[in-house]
Amino acid sequence: EGLQQRLAKYQEGVQQAQKEEASSKVRRMNRIVSQYKEAITAARAGKPFDYDELPVPPGYPPLPGKASAPTPTPAPAAKVATPSSVPPPVQGASRGQRVDEATYEEQLRVLNSRIDEFRGLAIRYKKENKLEEAKKYLIYMKGLEPMLELAKSGMRVDLTQVPPSTQVNLPAVKRMTDLKKASDSDADLFTELEESCNKQIELCKTSAAQCKAIMEIGKANQFENLLEQCKRDLMNLKSARDHGYAPPAYHYEARQIPTFNINPDIEPDQCEVSVIRCINIPLPKDYESKDLDSYITFEFPFPSHEEPQTLSTKSIKGTTSPEFNDPKSFKIDRGKVKSFMRTCKRHPLKIIILYKKGLLRRGEPIGTCSVNLSALSNKAEIHESLVVMDGRKQTSCKLEIQIRLKEPLEIKEVVMQDHSWLVLDEFVQSSKTPVIAAPKNLKQRQPVAAPQQPQQQQQQQGSGTFISPARIEDTPSIEALKLELQINLSNQNAFKSKGKPVPAELTSRHDAIVTRIRHYQTNLAIPTFKKSYVAGLHAQIVKENEIASNYMQNGKVQTAEHYIKRKKLITTEYQNLLK
Repeated sequence: EGLQQRLAKYQEGVQQAQKEEASSKVRRMNRIVSQYKEAITAARAGKPFDYDELPVPPGYPPLPGKASAPTPTPAPAAKVATPSSVPPPVQGASRGQRVDEATYEEQLRVLNSRIDEFRGLAIRYKKENKLEEAKKYLIYMKGLEPMLELAKSGMRVDLTQVPPSTQVNLPAVKRMTDLKKASDSDADLFTELEESCNKQIELCKTSAAQCKAIMEIGKANQFENLLEQCKRDLMNLKSARDHGYAPPAYHYEARQIPTFNINPDIEPDQCEVSVIRCINIPLPKDYESKDLDSYITFEFPFPSHEEPQTLSTKSIKGTTSPEFNDPKSFKIDRGKVKSFMRTCKRHPLKIIILYKKGLLRRGEPIGTCSVNLSALSNKAEIHESLVVMDGRKQTSCKLEIQIRLKEPLEIKEVVMQDHSWLVLDEFVQSSKTPVIAAPKNLKQRQPVAAPQQPQQQQQQQGSGTFISPARIEDTPSIEALKLELQINLSNQNAFKSKGKPVPAELTSRHDAIVTRIRHYQTNLAIPTFKKSYVAGLHAQIVKENEIASNYMQNGKVQTAEHYIKRKKLITTEYQNLLK
């Protein structure tokens, strides 16, 4: 499997080199591809091969378990015949080493989740007629099956050989903090939670924009769904504060969010150069600072050093430490990356500080400095402070410059950063919440916070509407939650039709239902979550049946019929997901 992955990487390099019309790189890559094909043929035939001579692609670890002269003795897992299109069992499995129970379960969890994920991707790409992508993930899936067999037999396997997951929003792996101490005031706690939500909203907006800029639409949609959830949490926090509720139960989780080295606001064929400020510009002879009218000229060495692009900033008068903040955009050609990089390595960006001597007279130079642009090969931004030179002599003047591209010219990196992610667990009604006056046709009415109490149900049902006793947090079904949402909206409309204000309890319940539905819909794309979700539906069907029987025995027919309807919806949803 390791050889197959590296072969695929170099084959992609051949295609990329052909697009760039780099003939020497194509020949070099083809030689490496031939070496890997020979190594794969030798591995399948059990023949010796010097794997140390194989080049390793950037970012890939060395092949584990490969000796310079491997013996042809077949591995225990090699007893199962595999077709030629399927890679052989991973060579990194540690044979003869038994594992403890914790490691055994972790190996099975990782392998099963990746196999489910790659199977789903292969099916999806096949339906979209993207056969190359479907074949790639099918090979990944088939390559993991021998590892899974070894893991099930209690053997240790090398999980570093498992291809990485394609999911962006990884599941939470660590609970970082519990509830705040009781001594914290509710107002301060609400403020802290709202600030965390605002930070998460800005992070989701930035990540979604970056994903769209590099045409990762699937990942952008995931961030937009997460953005909607964060906005809903913020709205619920503000509503709870306004209605006098206690702060919700919450915790922070460690989540990994990708950071892309790009600037979405810049066009692909542009290079933005900006001098932010200068300090201590030397005064010309017989000049005072109030008379100095300075500006900056850039000489960008593309398309050639002999014919550079030249642009100037606005002029600022009356100071020796001007702040320009006047970005200028130069044209580049990403179709000629190699030519542009050669120019950048040989010739820097030249910066000239000038001052105006009069209305119709040319500007006179005060000093110069230059910036090497070769760092743009793997960076989208250069931000430096430069010392201004007067010929070969250093001056006391310094200049702050920023150079930005849409994305790096050659190496595009994605950095996974850890973030503390706020998760709201449950809103709890405060004892100091004001009691809402009951309508005239109702008896004394209690809040909807605990609808499971028989007395409260009877009081609420006196208005001619049905109040569901089901708790939202105990409803692990999208279809059942939609039913609860219909009942909630019907109850709200009953108050509005009579000209009565909608109770805050109904509004909060509505928001909680919508938030939970979106949470389930967003995470069902993750195979491991979907598996646990389906198992939860199966268990809930039994619970709904027991609750309906209990209400029927107590003579509460309407409530029993409600749970029977919920059971039917959950059963249908469970069967559809199994298909």
